[in-house]
Amino acid sequence: MSTRSTIEIQEPLVKQLNTLLSALHIPISLASPIDLTPSLLIAILAQLMDEKIPTEISPYGRPSRNVQSMKFFIGVLESDIIQQDVGLSNIDPQRLASGEWHETVFIGELLCWIGRDRGLINNGDSEVTAYLKNQAPSPTISAMSILTRKTASTSNFSLHRRSESNTSVSVSVGSNDTFYPNQSGGKRSRRPHTRRRPRPRCIHEIPSPSVVLSPELGGSFIEQGYCQCVEPSHPEATAKVRRTGYIEPVDEDLELQSFESMRRMQGTHKREGDNIVDHQYDFIQLREARARNIALLNERARLLEELAMHDYPP
Repeated sequence: MSTRSTIEIQEPLVKQLNTLLSALHIPISLASPIDLTPSLLIAILAQLMDEKIPTEISPYGRPSRNVQSMKFFIGVLESDIIQQDVGLSNIDPQRLASGEWHETVFIGELLCWIGRDRGLINNGDSEVTAYLKNQAPSPTISAMSILTRKTASTSNFSLHRRSESNTSVSVSVGSNDTFYPNQSGGKRSRRPHTRRRPRPRCIHEIPSPSVVLSPELGGSFIEQGYCQCVEPSHPEATAKVRRTGYIEPVDEDLELQSFESMRRMQGTHKREGDNIVDHQYDFIQLREARARNIALLNERARLLEELAMHDYPP
């Protein structure tokens, strides 16, 4: 990135970030986007949520704690504050915790977008307004264009690529839905959704996590699937609706007669079914009684044999 482009991004972005920090009552002034340290980002998140962050989440300067706190920051920011997929799953928490340029600029632009959406940042400044026209953040916030190849390759199983459930048919915001802040009222407008939503998958099309997370397979395998399901060649036939003519008067006697005949037929089928069950039950009882009689006769024969041996010893 050239020095000129860096300055063009840095100056208006830092100005907006300082305005946001002042609106959130955080007495810190930034000189560069890389000044967005993990502790400062957690403080901004706490102010946006108007809640106190648990102590175990707050970073204490150790790299491992910083990375964990950035994972918490990314997840809560996207799921609880923005509540839509904006490409945060493509952010590497380790690079964000270490203050890498691309990641901090991305988060800075996103925080400024949230501030404008909530009315915390005024768009009256001509310099800031010109920057907003060129850097209007979208749900993807140009994530794949500003992130490095390394960052993008570490998130093959990201929410951005799997924003829709494999078995769900609900409509979600696509990558072509770009939000732009309104200069007068701060409201957002949306471009028409033109991206074709993929068809729902069968349950056996979804690969197991062991296959998805295998390092030997790329992301293309996840997207293309492996089901060879036969789709219907023609749409299902629907009942035709007559839209012409008149409704004839109902013959009540005929309707009652038809209802009575149907009820009699159902009663006949039910009685026949009951008779079949009764016959089966009688057969089972007969078989059990016969087996019991045979057992009694065998026992009687054994007792008679013992009695004969007792009366007439050898």
